[in-house]
Amino acid sequence: MIRVPVEHKNLLTRIKDIKSVGKIEWSDVTYRLRLARCFRKGFFPFYTNEKDKTRSLLDRHGFEMGENAREAKVNAEGIKFYTGDEDHLRMEWMQTPVSLAKNGCFHLPGSLRFLYEKGLWAWNPKVGFLNSCPTNCGRGDRLSVQARTNPESLFLILSSIENQLGFSLEFRKIADESKVSRNEKDTVLVQISIKNANPFQKLRFFKILGLLGLV
Repeated sequence: MIRVPVEHKNLLTRIKDIKSVGKIEWSDVTYRLRLARCFRKGFFPFYTNEKDKTRSLLDRHGFEMGENAREAKVNAEGIKFYTGDEDHLRMEWMQTPVSLAKNGCFHLPGSLRFLYEKGLWAWNPKVGFLNSCPTNCGRGDRLSVQARTNPESLFLILSSIENQLGFSLEFRKIADESKVSRNEKDTVLVQISIKNANPFQKLRFFKILGLLGLV
């Protein structure tokens, strides 16, 4: 029998209490998977720009990048890469509820398998993926959901999960410039995410999303 930690039970109970008060309304929901990688050579503590090497790698795998672009163009699957002036490569894969329901989940397409290629990326058996940004070390991934809700729901949600927030689980309000252009004042854009999580932590994360009505 699997024993659920007491703090996990309390967290889920608090979220259920919020749901019983009233339905939390969400809009413009998007799901994101982010991966961060550092090349094996030129890695921390030497902060080196790998823009040319990155562009060559992406071109070989079918991701088009302009000569002076800071990011590759978004492909048909919603995948894009960031480079800029950083020494590591970041990939972001965004899906909507419709595309996620159609695909089932974030199944890694063949075009992204090079992100797990042995010998290409900085790696340590005891740590996992190594990165000049400490929070990206380990599993090197981040799962997040962005959505809009009303300010009243924001307060209730935050009060229910604030004791669980920390290095792995994060909940925050995001600056929403598009709302200003649409002259909207009754919603806020928020993000709940989990970084470098183990399987149990990810299972809890998806349970929280389910109880909040985000999956």
